[in-house]
Amino acid sequence: MGTRATQSTLDLARLIDCGPTDGARRVGIEQEFTIRGASGVVDFRNVVRARPLPGCHLDRADPNAHRLSWGGVITADGAEAEVATPTARLDPGFTTVLTSWLAHARSDLDDFLGDELQASGYSTHINVEVSDRRALVIGRRLVDRHAGALMLLMDRETSPGLLVRPRRARLELGGEFVAGRQLSAASVFSAAAVHDCEARRHSRPLRIPRAVAATGRFGWYIDRCAFGDDLYRRGRSARVGRHTGQDLLAWSWESIRSHAEAFSTERELAIVDDIVCGVQPLPCEQPIDDHGDWRVRDDSVDLTHPQCRGRWTLTPVLATWDLACFALHDANAHVIVAVASSATARLLHEFVRGGLDVWCETVLAARPDSFTVLSDPSQVGTAGVFSSIEPGATMMPNERHPTTGSPGGVNTPPGERHQKHHDEGPRRHVPGRLIAAGVVGAAVLIGGIAVLATRGDDDKKIVAAPETTAAPVATQPAATPIVTEPVLETVSTEAPTTTVAAVVPACDASAIAGGIETQQTGEGGFGPAADASKLDPGGGVRTAADGYAEVSAVEGSTTRLDSVTEVVCVGAARLDQKSGRTWSRTGENSLVVITPAGEVDIGPQAAVLVDCRIAPTCVVVVLAGHADAPLADGSSIGVEGPHSVSLLAQPGDPAQAAAIAQQEQGSVIAVPYDAVFSDPWVADNAARDAAAGRPDGSTMYASLGPTFASMTGTFRGQRTVTVAECTAGPCDVGAAVGDVADRTYEFSIDCTSGFPCVGTVLAQYSLGDTTTEASIPLTFDGATYSWTITGTSEQCTFDNDGDGTYESKLGTLDLTISYSLTPTAAEVRDGMYVVTAFHAIADAVNDVVGPDPRCTGFGSSHNSGDIVATR
Repeated sequence: MGTRATQSTLDLARLIDCGPTDGARRVGIEQEFTIRGASGVVDFRNVVRARPLPGCHLDRADPNAHRLSWGGVITADGAEAEVATPTARLDPGFTTVLTSWLAHARSDLDDFLGDELQASGYSTHINVEVSDRRALVIGRRLVDRHAGALMLLMDRETSPGLLVRPRRARLELGGEFVAGRQLSAASVFSAAAVHDCEARRHSRPLRIPRAVAATGRFGWYIDRCAFGDDLYRRGRSARVGRHTGQDLLAWSWESIRSHAEAFSTERELAIVDDIVCGVQPLPCEQPIDDHGDWRVRDDSVDLTHPQCRGRWTLTPVLATWDLACFALHDANAHVIVAVASSATARLLHEFVRGGLDVWCETVLAARPDSFTVLSDPSQVGTAGVFSSIEPGATMMPNERHPTTGSPGGVNTPPGERHQKHHDEGPRRHVPGRLIAAGVVGAAVLIGGIAVLATRGDDDKKIVAAPETTAAPVATQPAATPIVTEPVLETVSTEAPTTTVAAVVPACDASAIAGGIETQQTGEGGFGPAADASKLDPGGGVRTAADGYAEVSAVEGSTTRLDSVTEVVCVGAARLDQKSGRTWSRTGENSLVVITPAGEVDIGPQAAVLVDCRIAPTCVVVVLAGHADAPLADGSSIGVEGPHSVSLLAQPGDPAQAAAIAQQEQGSVIAVPYDAVFSDPWVADNAARDAAAGRPDGSTMYASLGPTFASMTGTFRGQRTVTVAECTAGPCDVGAAVGDVADRTYEFSIDCTSGFPCVGTVLAQYSLGDTTTEASIPLTFDGATYSWTITGTSEQCTFDNDGDGTYESKLGTLDLTISYSLTPTAAEVRDGMYVVTAFHAIADAVNDVVGPDPRCTGFGSSHNSGDIVATR
């Protein structure tokens, strides 16, 4: 971009007053509607094809989307109609703005449908802006802390459950269709809950729900029975451990109300207060009419027609959650003006009133080559000027990987509407009651297939929960089933005063190999272990330098101990890991592993490794399933497989504890296949699990796609030059665009510097007339591998006497080569899940940092190459 263009861009940000913001975030709402005619449910896409929607098309990612004069969008999301509001600033009165826009939307939708078709509410999705970097952590915290209360505030008696999805720079909360006061309450609560989850310190939730991975897009699904009792059928009276649904609702609102006070009016706070305390009904008690109690207000931004000012015209051409693009033109010139969506109203206001007249004159008089092509939303910032928009570019950021949550996953191109690929089958709800069998006063848990109906986006499909093994029981006649309330706590913890309770073993321990000792009571010291030992609460197991042991602390789970590891069996489903390394594989029940850094809560059907060999750090590696890990400040972080997190033990020194609390802990790191299964002990555990009928390592990772497969090995392919340009004066660009050369890449793994292991690449590169080879660590973000080569060389060299030796070495040159590699294919070979092909981009920058006047013609340069290789 030329100097004048850059200055024009900066002037635009100043002219429309896009200075430092006050940090206010944005909130938007999407609602879906089922469309019915005389013959039943109608596919809204067919309606759109038969008669065009009002407004104009500004969404390149969705051919059905039309933006209306009040600023929102009507589109088809699968068979349903969908309306989406613009984003509202999270300021006092924001719910009035949002519900006003939704009133506009419902009025426009009803006008479009006419008398022969009717719309009924299907779902609501509340979107709250968050830091893109922390979206996964905030989302998981919201599930743990406030999902239950939000479910009661959004869902009806027939609803399936709640969706929590970390999207790009926002958190999407999907529930039942709500309107009026109930929608206002859910919106205020959602925004306050997000604020609360950005903070690490919090009171421990009354109960953490059992969440499962959502389908389609990355996120979590929390079923109506995720807290034990049926939350929607029993509402406030639902049993949640030793508490009730009302306790859950009141605890959450009390803990986050102070956040809501910062951006809510007294009326908005009173609406939530009244619903929480029971003055107004929950949706599961009395759903509010689909139309609610909305009133239309006019505080929208109209993007449906051009704005004219003298000889200039500003025409909207594209709009997304993040930005808006306009074509600015006169009779002789044309540019693209792009601004952040929060600045759209100010841009239009200043243009119409004449505040941009001089700026328009300057920009349209600039050279045509002064501006670059707009191809990615990251180019815009607050405001930018461009020559054109790249054909096919949607200006939407890459969605998150559907399994890992990392930006830019498989089948997640920018702007792709995953809703368009969902199952078109009928929507179904979880049955409204639970059926159990009572035999002589004892509770018998009957396993089976639970049908979970999810909604919105890709989750309009039926998902079957894992089938559990049921004990044989007498079957009741079909016409007279025995219906009982589910019993969460059936055994008293207090023994009768006249009876001495028998000690129940806390776990079973057995030796696999080498030296293993046990301690029965925690008082008598360790001694040689029997082939199989039943340990009472407080009993311990430890392994020698050659030891390898197995412990079972809860039915269906297995924990194995590496060498020099000590574990105490605290009680049912609880192990205290004093030192060393453990591998835990859970069944239908959870397992708590207490570490020097705090309690790691391992969920059902999980594979988790806890490595506390290097004090004061413990590394928690979740290979499958979910675990909650503690942070040094007392909060916790949710980790989904395959990711890891490093934890710091609480030190005894208060000064050291304060220093630890200031550190940015809890960064969740993606863990590829190599990083764990290159360790022989981990590989052996996976093999033992496979022999016991559990999925092995390759099976666990194959479901994730090529991204997480093993890179270890040698790849051969070709590099094609795509960019060769001088960036400062004349230069020697080297190979020209289109040049093809053979390349070989050797990847390996290093397990000596800690666990998980670190991938490396053997790189060869040239600095001046010297060829250098180095093993460089790889960085993996869950979607791509990257590495960087840097060095310093001479700006130019001369062979003065022609003998092949360069005697004169002049000037100073900095070299930076950045690589970005994406695995594109993988398969299981010899029991390992390995990458078989990849695509990479190499970007090289040569900057002259110490120029020499004798090196004329050797200025700074930029080169890029496209690499395709196979194993």
